Amino acid sequence: MRRTSRVSSAGSRFTGALATGLCLLVFGSAFGEEFHQGVGRVVAVNPTGGMVVLDHEEIKDFMPRMIMRFPVASPELLKDLRPGDQVRFTLKAEGPTGVITEIAKADSTRVAVMAPDFALPDLTGRTTSFSEFKGKPVLLHFWATWCHPCRTEMPSLERAYQDYRAAGLVIVAINVDQGPQAQVETFVKESSVTFPVLVDPKWTAAEAYDVFGAVPTTYLINRAGQIVARVGGVDWTQPVARNALEALLR
Repeated sequence: MRRTSRVSSAGSRFTGALATGLCLLVFGSAFGEEFHQGVGRVVAVNPTGGMVVLDHEEIKDFMPRMIMRFPVASPELLKDLRPGDQVRFTLKAEGPTGVITEIAKADSTRVAVMAPDFALPDLTGRTTSFSEFKGKPVLLHFWATWCHPCRTEMPSLERAYQDYRAAGLVIVAINVDQGPQAQVETFVKESSVTFPVLVDPKWTAAEAYDVFGAVPTTYLINRAGQIVARVGGVDWTQPVARNALEALLR
């Protein structure tokens, strides 16, 4: 779902910071096999199972930016990797996701992107600031009642909240409806949502986070207040999403 919006100057700086230092290549071998190179951040690693979860940038002409679990050609490739490492990798097009044939830590030139602060009312009118969550891992979710994928995603967010709130995970949903607040309240009640819901009808926080009118959009923010991932339309009950949340909580 999209809404045309004006991006703030703060949002423009935010976008520029995300783009710093990215380099992607696509190439083919002499034998016609298709290989791709990409950059990303390790979210979770399982050397025994030969799997790594990456929050990777767009792989041109092959895969959009997302959090994805990949098999590796050899478990030895993963022995020195830890969650949070910036990596460059080579992906062989094979199976549903491809197989990583090379992966190594990279000297990252990316700028740490700090989550913009905001102050918004909740459904009772009480103002909540992002700064109140300092030192906590946060899942920040932008959504709307008129967005079908948002409505579909909400139950899995509630499930994640129930499963991880005791471990310290904060989930905050920011609603961007411009209609009557009553319809938001009705949906929240019918969906049995228990995590905080804030309202942003003027899209002030949405523009600061460069949502660009596309919802659902979710940010994972670490304890240092840095954005570590941006995703959209996630089932938070699935293993890849759970791995990302557990990595955020470490």
